[in-house]
Amino acid sequence: MYIHAAKALLVPPGEDLAARRIHLARRGIPLPRRLGRFGLLALLGAHDLIAENAPPPETGVYMATESGAASDTEAVLEQVAGLGDLPKPVHFIHTLSNTAAFYVARQYGLAGPNQTISSRVLSFERTLDLAGMDLQCLRADQALVGAVDETSQPDCPHAMEVSCWLRVSLSPTGAIGQVVARLESRDREEAAARMERLSGPPPDRLSFGPLLEPREKAWWWRRFVGSPPLDMPEDDRSGDAATAVGVCRFLAGAHDGRRRLFVNRDFEGCTSLTLIQRGVGQISPEDAW
Repeated sequence: MYIHAAKALLVPPGEDLAARRIHLARRGIPLPRRLGRFGLLALLGAHDLIAENAPPPETGVYMATESGAASDTEAVLEQVAGLGDLPKPVHFIHTLSNTAAFYVARQYGLAGPNQTISSRVLSFERTLDLAGMDLQCLRADQALVGAVDETSQPDCPHAMEVSCWLRVSLSPTGAIGQVVARLESRDREEAAARMERLSGPPPDRLSFGPLLEPREKAWWWRRFVGSPPLDMPEDDRSGDAATAVGVCRFLAGAHDGRRRLFVNRDFEGCTSLTLIQRGVGQISPEDAW
């Protein structure tokens, strides 16, 4: 699967998004009224990706999220449990799982498959899997794959709200990178062995999800790269969207190396590996994602 564009929008918790919205309106791009913060984050991030090259109408939208519309959900719970009242319709609508992805599709006239996925820490990785399977089954020619989350730690000084988006397809034409491999296993050793069996050069750098401890990071680093660096890279400030943010930064040139392995795991110990290559190279048919 090939990546044709990648954009990452990172916003400090509590930042007023009105200025960003007004900026788009002045450029002739009005957004829907009464958007919740979650939906607005999704649209702002998707716009950064789509503005450079509008996708065809058959494009699918696949959005990952860990906590969904957190601020609207909090407002609904306060209205129902705190005040004993009915929730305001605008807040209730924004808590529905696929509302934000629907707004993205409607804003840009995308009529392909439209789904929102939440899967406890591995949401982005499994959303990428679903988009890839739909592309292979010809349900869509292209796909927008996003990871959108309001922060669940508003008081943390390093926390960020994120809206990261990739435009992917099965065509290498015009691609800036590719998903070389995606695999998961509950056995860490098995996952590493399967990744090592792939043809082509090994990863030259690694990135890690928020649940991996220093000793786990060192194990993976020794397995694929060599002696771990003293300043082990940290991606935790973007929380559960660490892989999505890391992929966008890598493709934008913020990290060095040609191949980067993104290592993540969930609370149940399932290891998830995503190998991304910058640029387009040759992959044997049996290794192609």
